[in-house]
Amino acid sequence: AHRKKFVRLAGVSPGQFRARAVMQRAAELLREPDSSNRHIARQLGFCDEFHFSRRFKRLIGLSPREFLQQMPRG
Repeated sequence: AHRKKFVRLAGVSPGQFRARAVMQRAAELLREPDSSNRHIARQLGFCDEFHFSRRFKRLIGLSPREFLQQMPRG
């Protein structure tokens, strides 16, 4: 019952909601100077930077490196 209500209100499952929130935080961390996939993966609870990178690409559509390359400079 709670899950159905969550989906109705949020438009996605709790798992999808959490995954999006984690990747949103990852995107913020990627913008920080001297950030690394290894550090971000550790901070967000991934087993390693490769797992983080694969999940990021699956959910965002770009690898962390590609994501950074598309960010405006400044």
